[in-house]
Amino acid sequence: MKCENCGKEIDRIVTSFFDVFGSDHDEEILIEECDKDAVYFDVDHSWCCDELSEDEQHEDIRCPYCGKPPFKNPETQIYRYIRVVKFKDVANTNKGDDNIEKYNK
Repeated sequence: MKCENCGKEIDRIVTSFFDVFGSDHDEEILIEECDKDAVYFDVDHSWCCDELSEDEQHEDIRCPYCGKPPFKNPETQIYRYIRVVKFKDVANTNKGDDNIEKYNK
């Protein structure tokens, strides 16, 4: 997509995140076009803009080239999701390795 301010083709935006000490810093985030008029990007709980007003969110989502908001429309929709990752028991996962060694002899 093109930045609506500078016209450069962008595949990422710059926005603010908190570090483990509570200080904010900028990070580049990849964006995905989901419609001819919309993009999305995924952030986690350390995104600084979560509690800000829509106007403040709009100002903090910036083009990596010109530093201005790449979208003229200030509307921002935030969706909540949870990704859960579970791990197998390592002892059970490695049981098949004994059989591999048996057949390699």
